[in-house]
Amino acid sequence: MGPHNCLFQGAPDLTKNGSAIDYDAPLPVALADSPALSRVWHGILNEAGLNTIVVAAQQGRRRRLFVDGFILLDCCAVPAFRDRAEEQAIQLFSDSFYEAREHYVFRRGETVPITDPEQLRNYSFAGVRGFEYSFSNYLSTRIDGRSVDDVLILIHKGRANLGTINDRDFAKLMAENPHDVELGEIIFTSDLRIRLHKSRSDLLPRINAEIERLNADNRLKKMVG
Repeated sequence: MGPHNCLFQGAPDLTKNGSAIDYDAPLPVALADSPALSRVWHGILNEAGLNTIVVAAQQGRRRRLFVDGFILLDCCAVPAFRDRAEEQAIQLFSDSFYEAREHYVFRRGETVPITDPEQLRNYSFAGVRGFEYSFSNYLSTRIDGRSVDDVLILIHKGRANLGTINDRDFAKLMAENPHDVELGEIIFTSDLRIRLHKSRSDLLPRINAEIERLNADNRLKKMVG
C-alpha cells in the first residue's frame, strides 16, 4: 500500500448519484501544496495503511474536485480557509498535526513592517494561483505563480514586493535553491489538518489515531525536519 502518482484526467464517480463506494479502490488524495510537509502528508497516509492515488491539480480546480468527490483527502488544510458553503456541507477535519507559522516574505534588504493590511495597497503581492488570502481585499496588485516556490522567484526577480510563506517551506526551498529573499514578521499561526470528504468519514478515527501515535514518538516532528 502507499501513494501512486497521477495527473488528474478523470476519476471514478465515488459519491454522486447514490453509487456505491468501492472501499478497495485507491483513495484519490490531493498533492500536498506545502513542499516541506509533503513527507508528513504521505507519512500519515502510509502509516495509516491507506492505499492512495495522488491527484495533481492547482488550487482552484482542486477545491472543486474535492466538493465533487473526485478528491477525498486533502492536505494541508486550515478550516478557516475552506469556508465556502458547498465545502462546509461535505468536509470533515482531522486533529491538528502541525502548527505552521506564516510570514511575510520580501526581497533581501527590502523588508518593511506591515502593521495594518491597508499598507498592502502600496505593494505588489506575489500569490499562489487559486489561493484565497484573508487580506485579499486590500491587494491592489496581485501577481500569481503556480506554487510557493514561484512566490519566492517573483520576489527575487523584483516582479513583486512581497508575498507569504510558512517557515518550514521557506527553509526547505531556500536550502534547495537559494533566492535573494528574507522573511518578515509572522502574520499568523495555524493548526494544519487533513480534510476528508464526508463520504469517507469512516477514515477519520483511523487518521486521528495515526496522528496521535506519530506525535507520541516524535516521528511527525522528525518528518517535518
